[in-house]
Amino acid sequence: MSATSGPCFVESLRDLTQGVDIKASSRQAMVVSLTDSSTETFWESSDEDRNKTKFLMVTCAKSSWPKMVYVHIDNCRDLANKVSVISFQSGPNTEELYKLTQVEVETRYSGWISSIVPGNK
Repeated sequence: MSATSGPCFVESLRDLTQGVDIKASSRQAMVVSLTDSSTETFWESSDEDRNKTKFLMVTCAKSSWPKMVYVHIDNCRDLANKVSVISFQSGPNTEELYKLTQVEVETRYSGWISSIVPGNK
């Protein structure tokens, strides 16, 4: 590197899944299905969420700075329970969340949906 070069940054992306805490609006026991590395298992809300916003809240360790969030949606297997909209929010705590992005999901969509998490180190 020459003396006139700018600063150099080395970055690596790694899976932070095992170091996060996930809270669900219902059926907390099913949350382990979200981090088992299989798209065959899943979380779905229960009747206690009927007519309410369903959510999954991911809390990262203070020493991690997520750059992306990925969620796998499969609207093909379960015809009775479909995801129509997914909204990603971020913030320093639950009272200060701001919307990152919102995606309308097609009724026959199966695949990954992601959002960049800006403003982290």
